[in-house]
Amino acid sequence: MFHLRLFLEDSYIQIMKKLYLVLLGFSIYLNALGQTDSQFQTDYPDQINKILATNTKFPKESRGNIQNGLVLLALKIDETGQMDSITILERGDDPLVLAVFDAIAVLKENWEPGFLENRDFNKSYLLSFYFQSEIVQQVPSGKFRPKDVPIQFLKKEKPEKALKSVMELISQNPYDPDLIAIRSEAYRQLGETEKSQKDYLQAKYLRKDMLGVIDIVAIGVPRPRTQINL
Repeated sequence: MFHLRLFLEDSYIQIMKKLYLVLLGFSIYLNALGQTDSQFQTDYPDQINKILATNTKFPKESRGNIQNGLVLLALKIDETGQMDSITILERGDDPLVLAVFDAIAVLKENWEPGFLENRDFNKSYLLSFYFQSEIVQQVPSGKFRPKDVPIQFLKKEKPEKALKSVMELISQNPYDPDLIAIRSEAYRQLGETEKSQKDYLQAKYLRKDMLGVIDIVAIGVPRPRTQINL
């Protein structure tokens, strides 16, 4: 009877410990959420993203055809922190891939192990490049980012519109952890806690493997028609 009681007490303690850890994790998840810009902005290595953003050009032929596309790369870092190899995981059309590799060549020429900002060596990381060409009636002022649209909906507490907007963006680039974080917040505002927590964890782990998400946006304004009276 003593042994059975001791076993039951020990099992109860273990269950309570597990329950405490689950509740603690859930509490951390809830405390991490909130409508702050930092929640939707991954802290990528600065020099890597500056070089890639500056040197990735939207090919003229792709812009003219209003052509969008995703290029996803795996960058292998060797044990000394040097760039070792590149693997194409997802590719857009050839002009987009060539544009990405032109930027990668510049990164290779300027590379320093310190660019990783204390991230692990001897590991593969992801680099995502999304090319988006849009025709708008008026060029937006300032720096335009498509993900700003659902963020603004969230700030106005319009989660239905935010979810619809971010789902469209995720369908174009499912590897952007910021988009997953935006969807997590939309689900939270809608009261769908399980979906929100799942997205929160997915964004968290994806951010560990991602070195950068480069959005290359080309915005065009339609030319007014010229009428000639004869």
